[in-house]
Amino acid sequence: MKNKTILILGVSSFVGSNLAEFLKMDFKVFGTYYKNRVEIPDVLSFHCDILKSEQVESCIRITRPDFTIYCPGISSISECQDDPTEAQRINANGLYFVTEHCHKYNSTLIYISSSMVFSGEKESYGEIDIPDFTTNLGKTKSSGEYFLETSFVDYLIFRCYQFYGRGMTNNKPNFFWQLERGKEFFCDDTLLMGFLDVNYLGMIISLAIENNLRNLLLHVCSTNILSRYQFANQYAKNFNIDPGFIKKTQIKLPYIEGKTSSPDKKLTFHLDTKNIENYLNILPPTIEESLNFTFKRFNGQSS
Repeated sequence: MKNKTILILGVSSFVGSNLAEFLKMDFKVFGTYYKNRVEIPDVLSFHCDILKSEQVESCIRITRPDFTIYCPGISSISECQDDPTEAQRINANGLYFVTEHCHKYNSTLIYISSSMVFSGEKESYGEIDIPDFTTNLGKTKSSGEYFLETSFVDYLIFRCYQFYGRGMTNNKPNFFWQLERGKEFFCDDTLLMGFLDVNYLGMIISLAIENNLRNLLLHVCSTNILSRYQFANQYAKNFNIDPGFIKKTQIKLPYIEGKTSSPDKKLTFHLDTKNIENYLNILPPTIEESLNFTFKRFNGQSS
């Protein structure tokens, strides 16, 4: 598929940089960044403000991507709560100019969303379930999904949570980086979610492109779920790291005003993956299988 081109908006992000590193094996990949310049071998990257139409058009016109992956955004629950206006601008409003110019230059738009569009009150969520978000992260990602589904004719939405791996850039430490440092580290034991090696997202995007999927929302999730505390201990076990530095804690989600959940209830963000199973004929791995895959691709080295 080297004859096809992918443009990754937000290539300096954790997901964007890892997708670039993975997808460059089979595609010609370009990337854009806003503040943090990034150098990824064989990936030409340049500055772009997604809120400025002329800059977005220039990037898409020059690269003429068959697929544009939207990776800029604020994925932190707390950061979205601290600055909801900026979260809305980047997670959702930034799609306006991107869809306009993707349509103009015939580029399929791929949007990376989040399972936080749901409240976590149910045991599992399917693609047809209506978002019932309680946080600004969920609200802004849901806005992005809705905009694409109602305003654009050539898209794929991947709703995910949570990916782990090593960052390709040095913007800020991610969860996986913190797990490897061996210092006292507090992990939440309240929220239950899926964990997948970020390369699985690259594999699924490649398969979706190969199978010419369009105008679908697909869930990307491990078949089982754990809390961050449970995942950290499973990671330590797989990589033969002393789990003694991993400390259990509980967090309270920063809810939007008027939103709440049952007190002392563990929230579950498990995503049903029937669409991926049906359209791509694959079964996502368990968290342990994903960690075994990670162990092999890192040659058994935790860092």
